[in-house]
Amino acid sequence: MDFWLECSIIKTRFMRRIIFIICFALGGMFTGCEEFLDKKSDMSLTVIDSPDDLFALMDDISRMNRSAVVLQNASDEYYLTQADLNSLPKEFDRESHVWDLKTQNVEDWNALYHIVHISNVVLDNLEGLNLQETDRQFKVLKGMALFYRSHAYYNLLQIFSKQYNEMSASADLGIVLRTNSDFSVKSRRSTVEESYKQVITDLEKASLLLDPLSAYRTRPSEWACEALLARVYLIMGDFEKSEIHAARCLAISDVLLDYNEIPNNAAAPFQLLNDEIIFYSNTSVAITAQAAKALVPAEVYNQYEEGDLRKSLFFDVRNVARITFKGSYNGSIYNVFNGIATDEVYLILAESYIRLDKLDEALEVLNMLKRHRWNRENFELFSAVTKEECLDILKTERLRQLFFRGQRIIDCRRWRNLGENVMLNRLIGDINVDFDFSTTEMVWNIPDQVLNLTDLSQN
Repeated sequence: MDFWLECSIIKTRFMRRIIFIICFALGGMFTGCEEFLDKKSDMSLTVIDSPDDLFALMDDISRMNRSAVVLQNASDEYYLTQADLNSLPKEFDRESHVWDLKTQNVEDWNALYHIVHISNVVLDNLEGLNLQETDRQFKVLKGMALFYRSHAYYNLLQIFSKQYNEMSASADLGIVLRTNSDFSVKSRRSTVEESYKQVITDLEKASLLLDPLSAYRTRPSEWACEALLARVYLIMGDFEKSEIHAARCLAISDVLLDYNEIPNNAAAPFQLLNDEIIFYSNTSVAITAQAAKALVPAEVYNQYEEGDLRKSLFFDVRNVARITFKGSYNGSIYNVFNGIATDEVYLILAESYIRLDKLDEALEVLNMLKRHRWNRENFELFSAVTKEECLDILKTERLRQLFFRGQRIIDCRRWRNLGENVMLNRLIGDINVDFDFSTTEMVWNIPDQVLNLTDLSQN
């Protein structure tokens, strides 16, 4: 379905009732006054009286289909001139760009916990509707809410908690887990282990409830659950399970775009909601949404070899000092797609194979992806003899294919945990600045205004 037609249908649902306005007012989890935080969300019970009301809450694409801003802001896939950095209106954008881990990231906290709250409103009110648990609407609503909540928790964990480490996860501070919409329940930080367990539990339940494929790529599906489970287990270092879920995901649909068939002269070459997209989300307010300002380092651009079609489809090159990104799966140069797509799942499967010493299988997967990304006349198979050579190919392909997807920082965090340290480098003004993962873990501070309203511990 055309994206804008889809948005129009969803907007019509919103206009039918005032429910969204009321529940959005409840959604500022830690941003309202203390008096408001002491109240329960019983107001929602007085206005939700049909499944359509709950679908309308979750079909607010601009708020529910969101991922983290800071993960893209802090990526070394781009740089800003000193003048453009100074001109950014938000202190948060300026500070996150230079890796100030104490910056007040209220933006991601509020946006992601809004998703958690709306998901909980749906789950809390499902039982009050005239639906049986065996009804398809009941299953879809519950599955959607569980997926949205787990997706928000997944993003929060990449920002405000340490990387999952099996040896310390039961002691490391994780995130606040809210499993109902009652504001009177005191907030506390769960452990990293508890937090990941909640994400996995939600996704496993959702996978059993949702249809294999959704009519709308803006809505969750079993396909999306399996993809996110593969991503989560990869981050946790459980490569047997990341292999299982990546394979399950691709068994539902393994479609890949053939970049040979996509014109490279368009300002935004990729169609919105194209066939590779498993679950759509974006970050329209990231620095990288400002395509005219976010400059791609020449050394990054030069990693794409001649014959690699991504070189012309992903980048607009005016001169060596003016390379910008145009290849978002958002169909636009004004915001950034950072959802889940099949190309990423192929890379998850390939890395899982490598970590499990299945090198032939890994190369087969990597070459399948490469076949769809290279000019047919220049295509040559990847070849590698050792595990280290395979890992080098894999890491380079993740950088090339998942460019501006919000995955770079997540990769650096998990590779650090495996002893494979990565150094971020960025030009700030005339100075090259490094972020050394071997000495510092990238964990962002919880915003002060949250700490002032709660008893949460700071990172």
